[in-house]
Amino acid sequence: MEKKETYLYVLLLPHMDKEYNLSYKVKFGYTENFESRMKTGYEAYYGNEGYQVIHVYKGYFTLDDEFAIKQYLQKYSLFKNEWFKCCQEVLGFFKTYDTPDKLKQKISEIPVMRKSEIKYHKVNYMLLDYLIQTYYNDLQDILEVQNKRTELETILREYTERNQYNYLKEELEFDLDAFNSYQENRLSNNLYDHVRKKVEEFNEIRAVRDRLRFLVEYSKTTTEENLENFLALIPGKYKDYYDIVGPEIITRYSYVESEIKKAWLEKVFNEEVKENVTAEILNIFVAGKRYTKKNIKKVLNDLYERHGYKKKAKATDLRLYYDLKPILTPDKQQGFELISKNKNEDNGD
Repeated sequence: MEKKETYLYVLLLPHMDKEYNLSYKVKFGYTENFESRMKTGYEAYYGNEGYQVIHVYKGYFTLDDEFAIKQYLQKYSLFKNEWFKCCQEVLGFFKTYDTPDKLKQKISEIPVMRKSEIKYHKVNYMLLDYLIQTYYNDLQDILEVQNKRTELETILREYTERNQYNYLKEELEFDLDAFNSYQENRLSNNLYDHVRKKVEEFNEIRAVRDRLRFLVEYSKTTTEENLENFLALIPGKYKDYYDIVGPEIITRYSYVESEIKKAWLEKVFNEEVKENVTAEILNIFVAGKRYTKKNIKKVLNDLYERHGYKKKAKATDLRLYYDLKPILTPDKQQGFELISKNKNEDNGD
């Protein structure tokens, strides 16, 4: 079926406030037949000279395009986004985007929140980790990290995937290409379909206790590589629990989150041991050099055991101390280049 051109229009209409002061208001709308809409709608109500057409955009527009613009200008609305204030901000917007192509391009960049009848949208949990590491890496407390991650997820669930990126671009100057590169480096090339299916199965479970049980059982039956990919694609707090307290303690406390969190906090905030470990890490690993994940993990594992630091070693632990850049060695091993020490870990060198 051939697509039919439609219209978006901007009108100037008379407006009277509660004190009977007469002024103007702006109407923005969508229609499939502009002439008919004017004649049967506005001319019938305001008369032939009772309103003024400011802009008419003819093209392949939709009701979603109308919704996007109305949401973008909602702070200037007079009543449920049906009319807008006649102000320089509103008039200037349509003066700037005064052609169908310009308006369509702007619409594609607007982060549109969901309509009330639409379900919440999925969030890429790897994206949340990336945002924390890239834009909120000054957070020191692990609980602050979890709270920020939850806050970001709550916001992003209101947007479609495209609009999640538009929102982040507007709020954080988000670089989608950089994230895509990060995601490619983070995930193994051998991300089998069954891992994705397991992630979908996990995310469909609603109870935290049942999710923790699923995680522990899956960790017993899969490879380390699959588990690493799985943990990268589920909500971050489960990865935190698994990495920090481990499956044994999760099982010991019968998958009860409150008890697991107590054990988790006890490990995270063992400050005396942590200070000793930090000093040695900063002495062993040198900013500007490159290390494979395998080598980092072995060194950290030996170091943790020597200090009695009850934490499962992983290469990404270095993010606490250094800005990391994912690399691939000539023999195809994954690793990191240590760009620089984090400011909070600078010991005066």
